Amino acid sequence: MGEFYPSQLAEFAVEGEILPPNVKPDADEPNVARAIGKIMAVAFGGNDSIEVDGFTVTRTKRYSETAEKQVSVYFIADQQKAA
Repeated sequence: MGEFYPSQLAEFAVEGEILPPNVKPDADEPNVARAIGKIMAVAFGGNDSIEVDGFTVTRTKRYSETAEKQVSVYFIADQQKAA
């Protein structure tokens, strides 16, 4: 499926009106991105990869010149298409 930053996942969530739990309906994308980042951190724990509903999600860190820090990047692959 591709590679996604939390900000991109936040954009999808806002546009699709599927916000993370405990996020206000009028939240802006940076707040949604932070909420997604927190949820993903818990979901991954100490692992670099998880499987969810037939998808493999792999987390890596990359330096963002915009943010001027290391940020998480998520690679999502459909296990059935990979087989």
